[in-house]
Amino acid sequence: MVLQMKSDLKVAILSCFTIVLMVLIGIRAVPEVRHIIEVEDGTGVFPETDESFIYSLNGEWQLFRDGQTTLQEVPAVAWAHGFGTYSMTLMVPDNYAGKEFELFTHNIGTSGQVFVNGQLIGTQGIYGESAASAVPTARSDVYRFSAQGGENLIEYRVSNFVHPRAGLWEQVLIASSPLIAERNDRNLMIEIFQGAIMIFITFYIAFFASQMREYHLFFFAAAVFFIALGNLTRGAFSIYLIFPHIDYVLLKKIGISTYFLGAGFIIRSLASDLFGNRRMPVIKGIVFIFAFLGILTMVIPFHIGYYISLVFLIPMICYLLYAIIMQYHLIFTNQTHLDFIWVLLRLLIQLAVLYGLFHDSLAVLNGRYDVELLPDAAFIYAIGYCLLLVQTVLEDRKQVELAKSQIITASDETRNQIRNDLHDRLAQLTVGMEYVGESLWRRGHAEGDDLKMLKETASEINSELRDIINGLGPARLDTIGLAAAIEQMAEKNARLHQIEITTKLDCEGIQEWTTAAEQIYLVTREGITNAVVHSSPTYIAIRLYSRRGRYHLHIINDGAETLPFHSLFKKDHGIDIMRYRIEALGGTLSAGPGNDNTFHIRAEVPEELI
Repeated sequence: MVLQMKSDLKVAILSCFTIVLMVLIGIRAVPEVRHIIEVEDGTGVFPETDESFIYSLNGEWQLFRDGQTTLQEVPAVAWAHGFGTYSMTLMVPDNYAGKEFELFTHNIGTSGQVFVNGQLIGTQGIYGESAASAVPTARSDVYRFSAQGGENLIEYRVSNFVHPRAGLWEQVLIASSPLIAERNDRNLMIEIFQGAIMIFITFYIAFFASQMREYHLFFFAAAVFFIALGNLTRGAFSIYLIFPHIDYVLLKKIGISTYFLGAGFIIRSLASDLFGNRRMPVIKGIVFIFAFLGILTMVIPFHIGYYISLVFLIPMICYLLYAIIMQYHLIFTNQTHLDFIWVLLRLLIQLAVLYGLFHDSLAVLNGRYDVELLPDAAFIYAIGYCLLLVQTVLEDRKQVELAKSQIITASDETRNQIRNDLHDRLAQLTVGMEYVGESLWRRGHAEGDDLKMLKETASEINSELRDIINGLGPARLDTIGLAAAIEQMAEKNARLHQIEITTKLDCEGIQEWTTAAEQIYLVTREGITNAVVHSSPTYIAIRLYSRRGRYHLHIINDGAETLPFHSLFKKDHGIDIMRYRIEALGGTLSAGPGNDNTFHIRAEVPEELI
């Protein structure tokens, strides 16, 4: 029951994190740009009726480059290395004359200057017409200007000498002040909060993995961390708040590297579920390749790493397709142990990432960077699989606990069956033999000495059988109570093994015949047996008391110094059985060497569970 409560608490915590992140992703993903100002032949018209929206200046801008003026679609990639000037004329109604407007584009490829009516209103990086003079950046700012009635000339001077592609590849937004600034502040807050929660979940999963001894979850924790880091670098709002002067190329390399590493760790963490142990060497090889590429992209030239990252999309799409097909196969062949809701969640998050990969792949091929779904899809994938992995681990843990309970039950039933057989069958025969021998001897039959020896032997066999029967089960526990039963067991073992055994027992509250009393008795008996079998103690101390709502059982012996060194670290099935018994009561048990060459077994059980 306690394990179930703890398991439900872990799932509840991760569920809360997931819900919060889903809400944040939903808030950020709500497109503010639902209104587009169509730019045709370099001219667009700002609407007269509504200034409460953010507008996107999409369409045919004029591009002056290499001495020629052409029409260029925005947003889109226009060239590779070099420089050029975008321009368009925005017709503003006279009633908006003198009103403050905002211009914003998330990322100019890769540095530029912004002019309105011939006046410089902002810069991104340092615009230059050579590689030596241009300084790229992914940092974006909101630029304000006062509109004039009628024609307003908007110009973007763009230069690029580091990225394989250049141009106004993201939407150019315009709105009355301060709509865009407020929108960016909100996105900044969400980015930071998302990143903080993801990093917190990383450590939570790692701690959970160490506690549950599910070490494959460490790979998933690493994947979540790299996904969070990659999304922060791609967002470009929060990363520049933390590192305002970070190098552009370094930032882009980190973004590529983190996705390689995150993908590799995700594949490794889910390998056994999706591919089985037989394909594990192949999976490890694939993970090694991803890790190698993640490190390689940090040291090779950026443009090479950029094209490698485009190739990376292909195996990830293949992996997701395979995972989805395998999931459908498990569903239709009834080979999955998960509830339908978890199966559905797994399919949805896989489909979300697959859609994000397809969408962004096609956008990159078409030279569009304005709407990227992969970062949010990666968030959904990571958080969704957090829940799935934890649910799977908890389900496996419950199965293990059930197996432990079944082992203990089977052991107790077998022990009781042997005890009953000895008592009801063999013991009755030896008692009868003892009575027959005594009767013949008292009537003076011949061979009196032999009959006397037969009687004494039968009596000794009967005494030994009573000890064995009593040892197999606390038959008198319901009549004399737990304390007296433990004391009698201690006295018998003290005589048998010629050692001192002391008891100090406070069994108030567990005097009646209960499963808890029986398990505590059996743990105590196993503790004594464990001491005399594995060491040579001179004394054993047994303490049972209640403190702060918990029963404490301590079994201490001084035989630790006679134990072989390796046996202190050797797995002991007797101690495992004791631990299973205590855990079945909702408690804990630990065993190990103490001070002064002693060996301690400590068990705690909540009072309310007894």
